[in-house]
Amino acid sequence: MMEKIVISASGNIAVWQNTRRLGRVDPDEIRELKRGHGGNLVVYGSLGVIGSLVELGLVDEFHLLVHPVFLREGEALFQGGRPPQRLELISAEPFTSGVVLMKYRPVGRTPAS
Repeated sequence: MMEKIVISASGNIAVWQNTRRLGRVDPDEIRELKRGHGGNLVVYGSLGVIGSLVELGLVDEFHLLVHPVFLREGEALFQGGRPPQRLELISAEPFTSGVVLMKYRPVGRTPAS
């Protein structure tokens, strides 16, 4: 069974089987997890955690699902004030729904082993 890691300073997390809580994004702990035997790390649903991982240079790939909908409001993926990060397209896979899965990696980085 896949281990779930929840990053929560408050400690308020859902109770799932095989879940561990981290109180914050600790670069050394994230690097250790990346070196572990579980394979790739995937982050769902937390722009704050993703932003922290990007700032620490710990993101190897971005998997972006683009939906054919034009929203007129919403939250930016990352907040301003930082220089742009160039991305290199790895692949693009369209689905019959019109959704496209695009995979990118930061330019100049190779995935961590």
